[in-house]
Amino acid sequence: MPKKSKLIPYSLKLDEELWNQINKNRMSLVGVINPQGISKKDYIQDALFAYNDYFETKVMPKIKSVNQDIEPPLPFFADNGLDVRW
Repeated sequence: MPKKSKLIPYSLKLDEELWNQINKNRMSLVGVINPQGISKKDYIQDALFAYNDYFETKVMPKIKSVNQDIEPPLPFFADNGLDVRW
């Protein structure tokens, strides 16, 4: 993400158990890799980047191949649902 990009605020409400898990994971490498841990914003942002990358590389190709392999549905009505013919 570019440093000069405009940030759009978003409120994230999660249950206490999930916040506790996020806090435990983001603080688990204190002193090993990061001297003071990772902020919640950076932790969640990194998780979203990783998920979006996974989605683009693994999921989207499967979706595209399925969409190319299936045939479009046939109309139910012989006249394509029109009840008045001109």
